[in-house]
Amino acid sequence: YEQLMGRADLPTLHARRHRAWMECVLATYHQTASTADVCTYWSQAADAILIDAWRECGLDSQPVVLFALGKHGACELNLSSDIDVLV
Repeated sequence: YEQLMGRADLPTLHARRHRAWMECVLATYHQTASTADVCTYWSQAADAILIDAWRECGLDSQPVVLFALGKHGACELNLSSDIDVLV
């Protein structure tokens, strides 16, 4: 845990997550995007962040895979969704 938390790139991933979430909140609040569009955008942002985290941890060079389950797998994440993953 301490080794991961000391990595300079993790706050960037965290900041990206918060920025994408806020973009979805603002689009919802100001009604500038449909619910389906917000869910798709949030799901795609989660994919991109997970892929980058996966690479940063070095798992892309290991014989393992990452599955997105539930709403994430269906690209239907909403602003209160959690992410269920299977490694």
